[in-house]
Amino acid sequence: MNDFTAYLQSKDLSQATQKLYNYNLNRFIKWFKNDPISCQKKDVLNYLDYLQNKLNLQSISRKTHLLALNYYFNFLGLKEVTSLIKLQGTKKKRLQYIFSNEELIQLQDDYYQSLIQNYEQNINHTEHHSRIILKSRQRNYVMLSFLVYQGLATTELDLLHLSNIDFLKANIKIERKGKQRILQLQASQIGTLMNYIQQIRPQFLEDKEETEKLFLPLSERAFAGSKSNLSVRGVVRTLVTELKKLHPKLTKLTQLRTSVITHWIKAEGLRKAQYFAGHKSIISTEEYLHNNLEELTDDLVKFNPF
Repeated sequence: MNDFTAYLQSKDLSQATQKLYNYNLNRFIKWFKNDPISCQKKDVLNYLDYLQNKLNLQSISRKTHLLALNYYFNFLGLKEVTSLIKLQGTKKKRLQYIFSNEELIQLQDDYYQSLIQNYEQNINHTEHHSRIILKSRQRNYVMLSFLVYQGLATTELDLLHLSNIDFLKANIKIERKGKQRILQLQASQIGTLMNYIQQIRPQFLEDKEETEKLFLPLSERAFAGSKSNLSVRGVVRTLVTELKKLHPKLTKLTQLRTSVITHWIKAEGLRKAQYFAGHKSIISTEEYLHNNLEELTDDLVKFNPF
């Protein structure tokens, strides 16, 4: 096994991936009970059937097992064992609709034009309720920009503070569970973000104690309507309701983060995508591989490095 680990290292795989592939390989060897050098294609097919019907593993987990075996049999010089095996039971459709980069930006633009610009042109600016809705949408628009460009989890929006933003370096620091990552701001975000902090956010501080939190809910005095707007979690629910009306393929906000991470993997590789996403383990990032894989092919062999 030490030789196999050294082989994986020579392929520039991360330690977490090496550990995962060794774990998967040990599971296969325990099941096979014979010298792996005698393994044939039918044995691998039987093993995949075992993973699916006995262990109830989903297709993405079975793909990971087969990738480990591909590496191992290539290491043994038995490339022909897995070279033509297709993973059975893999669904061609994605688990979630993946928005392209262009669609993500368009979604943000549509939100601004439909729910802010058009609304602002047609409201009575002296009417209290209309002004409250407008400034709430202006805040939501900034929140949406962090989902679209930085791929933040919705729970991270409530963790952001003014001190996390560095306009000089054009970046934002995300701090979560004792760890931090620094992500670049897009040029198109900076002006909107500055306007929000200087002009919009102070209005949310009415009747509230001073706080460093970037995003604030409405006060009960400011808005006596739906209580869903009185917490950041409620604000997120309102945001997804608004976005669903703009794009029928959006069912939940996690699709935005999934889409962003998927594009990071394709453009930057797993290691950078892991950092950008704030994943502790590369395994968490690898779970997004199926979005790229199923987009390109339903044949795992085409994802085979050999």
